[in-house]
Amino acid sequence: MGNNRFVAIWGSGGSGKTLLTVKFAKELAAQKKNVLIIHCDDETPVLPLVLPVSENIKSLGNLLAMSNSTQVAVLQHCTVFGSSGYISLLGYKLGENAISYREYSSKDVKNLFNMCRQIPTVDYILVDCSHHTIDNVLTIVALETADAVIKVSNSNIKSTVYIESQKKLLREERFHYCNQINVLNNVLPSQDTYPFREALGGAPYVLSHCSSLEEQYHERKLLDSLYGKAGKKFESVIKQLVKEVFFDE
Repeated sequence: MGNNRFVAIWGSGGSGKTLLTVKFAKELAAQKKNVLIIHCDDETPVLPLVLPVSENIKSLGNLLAMSNSTQVAVLQHCTVFGSSGYISLLGYKLGENAISYREYSSKDVKNLFNMCRQIPTVDYILVDCSHHTIDNVLTIVALETADAVIKVSNSNIKSTVYIESQKKLLREERFHYCNQINVLNNVLPSQDTYPFREALGGAPYVLSHCSSLEEQYHERKLLDSLYGKAGKKFESVIKQLVKEVFFDE
């Protein structure tokens, strides 16, 4: 097993887990740490949302479909993200879905994760989970095996109801549900967060709504710095979380 740290990020659809995963990676890259992001969603592929559409991008689905994948194959399927060279992505391409490739097993996924963990140049592996926690094999294995799990919920009823339903699915000891780190995201100005924090069982990290983040998402500029008072506040919480969860300080 390598010395890198493996962190899974999960939450409801639209909770912002992908945006937060990228922001975590950006902060880690600023500390000159090499980060590999694995995007699990095979219904709404993430790569077209964060990268310019290109035929040169290789698919995670193709990697999982290989009968004898190797560490070299893993590296060949990674796409460099941003100009720093510290962030790489694995995920599905535009137009792909759950049946684009042969069905893969939990053993295939464990082999993939193990190979990633053995890459000496990778400091952190971030798994951006699907909101289909039990039905997506990549997600369920990530939640079982991660060094740390970050649970993301929006401050609304829909996200709270989703988390409550998933809690019943993830109550088995192998998921270490009680040890997951709670993040309450997209809190509106003057919004009372108490009921949402209570539903999560506490939320040590609260991220306020940031309009410039939405702009970055639509313009595929998530690696840019945020601006304005809300942006600076958002980035401050991200820095705190990275320091305490990723650097374990």
